[in-house]
Amino acid sequence: MAPRVAIVDYGVGNLFSILHACRTVGLEGWLAAEGDSFDNADAVILPGVGAFASAMDRLKQTGLAGTIKDWSAAGKPTIGICLGLQLFLSESFEHGHHTGLGLIDGSVRGLREAHPDRSIRVPNVGWRPIFRHHNSERRQPDQATAVFDGVADGSEFYFVHSYYTDVRDEAAIQFTSRFEDLQFCCAIAKGNIIGFQFHPERSSQQGLAIFANIKQMLETAS
Repeated sequence: MAPRVAIVDYGVGNLFSILHACRTVGLEGWLAAEGDSFDNADAVILPGVGAFASAMDRLKQTGLAGTIKDWSAAGKPTIGICLGLQLFLSESFEHGHHTGLGLIDGSVRGLREAHPDRSIRVPNVGWRPIFRHHNSERRQPDQATAVFDGVADGSEFYFVHSYYTDVRDEAAIQFTSRFEDLQFCCAIAKGNIIGFQFHPERSSQQGLAIFANIKQMLETAS
């Protein structure tokens, strides 16, 4: 039986591209708009494109925020993409101060605010190289880090974002990228929690390789 992945449908996100990528590599994926839609899943993917505060409000209103936190606390694979990764963090400073899901210690901050001394153009859009974080080489491999098997330094992935994750939990950072002179975390893995600031579902063959690694990870764990 193919590993099963629930893709959280809370009104924001690149849902059908993620669903297509899952099915391309042999994952059984479906859109999950309610917590009980996770019941038969082996992993949950939280996607997202949009504003942090409204996305967090939507998760709370639907009860999905609590369900995702319970799912993660139970040690089950929990994956965030773009805004989904940002929602995993403790807090966001996007148009005010907002509390996140708190799965990873860190803050969401603006790319523009990181360059207060000059005018820059945001969002950060396009194919950008990613580089393995120095701490990741000293870590013991675990369930989540296997998702990055075969991802080489300098591999290019597709980004579109105006805010970035300032991750305080150094042990979680796997890859970084750059915007202007800012180096920022673009991929995390810690225990059962995985996240990407880039869009693997829009990153051609190298993105599909990550989804294939997710499938392998879930098959190994079953």
